[in-house]
Amino acid sequence: TAKTNANKDTLSIYVVNLSDKPQQAVINVSGFKFAGKAQTWVIGDCELTTLNTADNKTAVAPKTGSTPFAKKDAAYTFPKYSYTILTLKK
Repeated sequence: TAKTNANKDTLSIYVVNLSDKPQQAVINVSGFKFAGKAQTWVIGDCELTTLNTADNKTAVAPKTGSTPFAKKDAAYTFPKYSYTILTLKK
């Protein structure tokens, strides 16, 4: 799923990978000019049975970052069993 914010200056792309393997996708963005990188927010990339414990409180926790992102043919690999938000800003 993808949507812009009310000001039309941010585009967010929401992706769920239900597979037990990372999945690469090629994404093309048209009609939205952005700065050439994406902010990333990912939760998952673990086994479905993984739990947070007292000794490992962040076994399942969101990870943030950024990645270069082209307007055409941007390749991105979505981790296994994950929910990812890619955010593009003008």
